[in-house]
Amino acid sequence: MILLPNVKLNDVQQDFVRKIERLDDIHKVLFGFQLTVTATTEGKHSKGSKHYKGLAFDMRMWDKTDQEQLLWGVILAYFAKQMNLAVFDERARDASPHWHAEEAD
Repeated sequence: MILLPNVKLNDVQQDFVRKIERLDDIHKVLFGFQLTVTATTEGKHSKGSKHYKGLAFDMRMWDKTDQEQLLWGVILAYFAKQMNLAVFDERARDASPHWHAEEAD
């Protein structure tokens, strides 16, 4: 996986890091390049966000075509149940379009 320069995995819970690594492996098979993680525990997130607990991460989307973004969304939805993840499409939400995944309750 590719981490933006400010992104660290130090404070991300180890079980959750393994989930990110698994998604990165799937991403490489599908698209031929690594998944870019744009946020984990650092940065500004909503109050009570699981980012601060090391149980959430954001993924870059602008490196994919519209069709590839949709495919990735379907893949995330498919693996969410198996991996106990909640996935949110935040591509239209803010200035940096991304998918968000966090540990499901």
